[in-house]
Amino acid sequence: MSEDFKNKKFIFRLSEKDRLLFEKNFFLSGVNSKAEYIRRLITNYEVPSKLDVAHINELRRLAGLFGKNTGLLKLHISSLDDISKKRIDMVIKDNEKLKKEIKGIISNLKNDLGIV
Repeated sequence: MSEDFKNKKFIFRLSEKDRLLFEKNFFLSGVNSKAEYIRRLITNYEVPSKLDVAHINELRRLAGLFGKNTGLLKLHISSLDDISKKRIDMVIKDNEKLKKEIKGIISNLKNDLGIV
């Protein structure tokens, strides 16, 4: 690339609708400047999204809670003085409700992100 183009300025004209879309996508990307965002788009660099990162972190948090909850359930059952089937079933039923809720949230997040 020649030095002539190193600091060349370009002006883009956008319709109001396109400008709003650009502003929205720029905001979601998490890139520091609009120039950097455009450069990444033009050069086919992956432009990360704050929203995607937030969803991935939420998935990780829920997965951690899911694993932690299973471990806590085992600890709770082992700490019971009278380990009756009725009491264990009650604890497991509560755990199953929580598992279903977490699986539903994870499924919704995967659908929103387009993760298969």
